[in-house]
Formats: sequence, structure tokens, C-alpha cells
Amino acid sequence: MQSDDISTLLTALYKARDNFKTLEKNGSNSFFKTKDGKPHKFSTLDDIFYACTNSLRDEKLEIFYTTKVVGDLNYLCTTLFHIDSKQWLRSETVIGDAKSKPQDIGSGITYMRRYHIQAMLNLEADFEDDGNVANGRDTNEISPPRKTVALDSIDYDYAGAPYRIFDKQNRESQTFTEIETWGVRMKNDANRTEANKKEVSRVRKDIEDSQDMTANGKAQMLARIDAMGMTNEA
Repeated sequence: MQSDDISTLLTALYKARDNFKTLEKNGSNSFFKTKDGKPHKFSTLDDIFYACTNSLRDEKLEIFYTTKVVGDLNYLCTTLFHIDSKQWLRSETVIGDAKSKPQDIGSGITYMRRYHIQAMLNLEADFEDDGNVANGRDTNEISPPRKTVALDSIDYDYAGAPYRIFDKQNRESQTFTEIETWGVRMKNDANRTEANKKEVSRVRKDIEDSQDMTANGKAQMLARIDAMGMTNEA
């Protein structure tokens, strides 16, 4: 699905692709082996966002994930949106039905988010065997680990946006301007790392210390965060 015109969006995506970082493959699936017995390597969602997010935003492109229910079916909807032109491109996939367990729905969301976005951005995020073996290249070489950011070098001494989510190496993987959107994404996707726990504490303190919110407003906002499971121990 798409807006009536996507020409501006496609031009922006074309420019963004020129600045994508090298797509690494830090995921490993031991259930699928290559011909020489090594685990199947693939790009994780973290890898994809690390390679693409900054250049997409430079071209005013943003990725949104939502879900919807149609009849008895649950859908994951991934939208690539161009901020300036309002043009959009969307992919939707059934991830369960009325009989599906919440855990199954969650697994379907995690799985399809990666496949949606790599297809929409035309990324090769999975291991390809034949072409590389024919060329004599070792395609199973694991990407070297990316440098971890020291926890004490992260700035938590500020108020308001951006509200951040950090990856396993303590790098910003996503930022948000709205607390509610950040909270949902943090609850669903973030590793429970110290960097993310400290960000939750920062946001809660920001709300508690705010001079622009009434006591009732603060209580409501903190209750929303608590309802999303984002307590200080999250």
C-alpha cells in the first residue's frame, strides 16, 4: 500500500541509501547451518537501524510500526513516511488471529518488523550462500563487534526530549519526541540494559521535577509509564 504519489519519498530514499552504513550481520541462528556447518548469520533489527536510521532521518524519512485488528486477524503495519511531502509506503502482514497467544503475537511482531523494513529499504540482511561460495569468499565471517560506549559517558543530566533507547553496546539506537511512543517502544523492544534503566529513571525524574505540569498531570503521566511497565526497575 502507498499514498497516491511516492515520487518524492523514493527520491529521498535513493539519497538516503547512499549514506547507509555497512550492514552488519551480528545475528546467529544455529538451527540453520551453512554447507560447512557454521550457523546461519543474519542482520538483526539493531543492525538494520544502526546502518540506516541516521541517513533516513537526514532525508526526513521515518519508520513507524503499528498493529491493527481486522475481524479475527491481527496485523503488523510498517510505514515508511516522508515528513515533508506526507508521502508514505506501507507493508502489512498477518501476525496472528483471535486464538493466538500474546507471546505468539509478540514473536510475530519482532520477526516481521525486521523483514518488513529490510524489504522496504531493499536491504540484503540475510546470508546468501551460492554467489559468495562461487566467488571463493567466506560469507560466514562474523562482523567484528562494534565498540561499546562507556556507561558513564552517556549524558543523563538533561530534561525533556529526546527520549532514548540504547542497544547492547550502550549506543543510541532510537530517539523519540513523545514520551508515550518512547515508552511503548522501550517496553516492547529494549534490552533491559543499565543504559535503558537509567534513561527510564531520567524520564521519571524529569516528570517529577517539572515546573510546567500540575501535580495531577505528573501523576497521570507517571501512571501511564507504570502502565507500560516502565518502572524504575524496568
